[in-house]
Amino acid sequence: MPATLRALSQPPSSQGLPNSWGAYEPDPNIGKPGRREGGGTRGPCVKNSPNYKLTSLVPANSFGTTLVEYPTFFVYVPSLEEEEKPQLEFALKTENNRLIYKTNFTIAHSPGIVSVSLPASANLRRLEENKNYKWSFTLICNPEDPSDRSSNISVEGSIRRVSPSPTIVQQLGGVTLPRDKVVAYRTAGIWFDALSTLAELRRATPSDPTLEKDWKDLLQSVGLETIASEPLLQPVATSDRKNPNISSKE
Repeated sequence: MPATLRALSQPPSSQGLPNSWGAYEPDPNIGKPGRREGGGTRGPCVKNSPNYKLTSLVPANSFGTTLVEYPTFFVYVPSLEEEEKPQLEFALKTENNRLIYKTNFTIAHSPGIVSVSLPASANLRRLEENKNYKWSFTLICNPEDPSDRSSNISVEGSIRRVSPSPTIVQQLGGVTLPRDKVVAYRTAGIWFDALSTLAELRRATPSDPTLEKDWKDLLQSVGLETIASEPLLQPVATSDRKNPNISSKE
C-alpha cells in the first residue's frame, strides 16, 4: 500500500518554505516506526554535551519518501572523545531485512551533520518504486572488537521511493531557481529530496542567510530544532568508506 501523500497548498516560491511539515503518513505496512535518536545513555566514546544523542534527520516517525534511485541519508553525530577512534556504519536493507548495502567510515571528533549517498553502482540495484526499505546508522565506539556491540548507538527508519505525481513533475519542470526545487519537494512531502537538495545549496553557498534560515525552518518543522544550528559537514566520500558490502541480488 503506497504512502499517503497530502500535498500542502503553497506553490513553489522563492519567498520561503512552508511553515510545517505534516505532508504524509507512513505506510502502515512498514511495521513499527524506527528510532531517530540514540538511547538516553551516552556511549563511552561520546562527550557529555547538550546535544549528545546520535540523531537521524527524518520526521518523528522515522519515515520519508524519495523520487530518486540512489538517495542521500543524513545523521547528526555528537562530539566524541578525542582518545577514541569510533566509526559510523550505514546499512540499507529490504523490508524483509535482507542486507543490500553496508559501509563503515571514520568520522571527526567534532559534532556535525554527516550525509551518505547510495553509490550509483552496477553492483547496487536502484531503489524500486513503491517499495519500502529499512536503513540505519550505528555509532561504533569500539571498532577494533566487532564482537563488542554493547556500547554501540543506533538510529533507524524507513524510506520509500514513490512515483512522481503530475503536480510535482509540473512544478519541477517550471523551476527557474534552485531554491524553488526545495519548495516543490517540500510541498509534495518528499522529505529526503527536499533535505538533500537544500543541503547541496547550503554547501555551495554556506554564508547565504536565506538558505541558513530555510535549513533551520525545515529541521524545526519536524522537531529537530535542537540540531538545526549544528554544522553541516561535507558528504562522506567513497574513498572514506571502509569495507563496503554491496548486494545486487533480489
